[in-house]
Amino acid sequence: AAPAPAAAAGGLKISVRSKGEDVWIRTLTDGEASSSWNGILKAEQSKEIDAEQSLKIEFAPVKASALEVMINGRPAVVASEAKPGRSLVEMLITKDDYERLLQHP
Repeated sequence: AAPAPAAAAGGLKISVRSKGEDVWIRTLTDGEASSSWNGILKAEQSKEIDAEQSLKIEFAPVKASALEVMINGRPAVVASEAKPGRSLVEMLITKDDYERLLQHP
């Protein structure tokens, strides 16, 4: 099988890492069920995800502090609250407005 191509110039390169403990996450890349993933990131394990348009990451609110998310090589602020009526935090990263999620010095 050929290696996966790098994200296009306008795409997203996202890295999700668990810090110090196991964290269950579910991802949905570009809104396509065929490119979703769910599983446990073991402590200090990371997952690299390339997306053309968007990536949704879902996880338990109590695990927010154990996640580190990098977008195009820059650290993002990890959401820690679920929307009303939801049990999971949904962190939506899109090509057009991902900069709103970045940490600012």
